[in-house]
Amino acid sequence: MARAVVINGSGRKNGHTAAMCDSASSVLDGFCTVDRFDVCDMDIADCDGCDGCFRKGCVHKDDMRLIMDAVRRCDILILASPLRFDGPSSQIKRAMDRFQEAWNNHWEDMPGQCIVMICAGRHRVDFTAAELIFKRFCKSLGIEKTAFIEICGTDDNDPSVTAAESKKALESVFGADAA
Repeated sequence: MARAVVINGSGRKNGHTAAMCDSASSVLDGFCTVDRFDVCDMDIADCDGCDGCFRKGCVHKDDMRLIMDAVRRCDILILASPLRFDGPSSQIKRAMDRFQEAWNNHWEDMPGQCIVMICAGRHRVDFTAAELIFKRFCKSLGIEKTAFIEICGTDDNDPSVTAAESKKALESVFGADAA
């Protein structure tokens, strides 16, 4: 059975991004084993850029190790974030930055696919800057296939609406396997 990792990069436990993560878990249930991480509930230090990962691995002994180990075993990585000033949230970015260890050490056991789910409160949103950050992250790790699910107008809706929209989008990404 395939494995998926869902990383919720929002500080709101019951917000729109969490609803998108719930939808991802629901869609993947049955054909994937899903590990979910809510970074707001985890102890994850910032990357110091110290290059300790070149020598003996990351100097921080925190919850990021759980995420790294799960990602190295998964086939599908799902990153979810609210849009913050046209970029990813600081929570998801902190976790992404800690993958410096994978990049520095040329890890080859990265997932083959990444799905990025981004939601924004406004109706007219330019996701270009956030997309570029996520694309560069995936390319740096050797993840070849990247898909984006972007939902606008969440300020006007309940998270259940966002969940339904993201579920429909995920089902189209995964095709008949997700139905």
